[in-house]
Amino acid sequence: MASYGFTLCKLCAIVLILLTCASKTAPFPTPISDDIFESQALAGRHLLQARQSCPVNFEFLNYTVITSQCKGPSYPAKACCKAFKEFACPYAHVLNDPNNDCASTMFSYINLYGKYPPGLFATKCREGKQGLKCRHHHHA
Repeated sequence: MASYGFTLCKLCAIVLILLTCASKTAPFPTPISDDIFESQALAGRHLLQARQSCPVNFEFLNYTVITSQCKGPSYPAKACCKAFKEFACPYAHVLNDPNNDCASTMFSYINLYGKYPPGLFATKCREGKQGLKCRHHHHA
């Protein structure tokens, strides 16, 4: 019985490795889930829920792509969403993880540097069931 458990454990490890590799080399980039916008609106409600700190340091990233293209008072949806996707898509894999604070941290810095109205990107940037489509966006 012990050898069966060990074999099952090895099989699970192999499947996990294959899934990890497949997710990083998938032909379609990870979309940004609409759920990240909820983290912006509900950030205060999660104080008692322990979340892992974000593995990306959003504090020192360059937000110029957003702040230079998404300007008030009208905040045009096309320009704002294009800039938001250009900035956020390279981090879709961590932004979509509900177990960390990446989305709320990113929105805190976007709002700090851009002084945007609350919920701006949540209301203007919607593209369907899977969220925002990320294509050909890479880290700078």
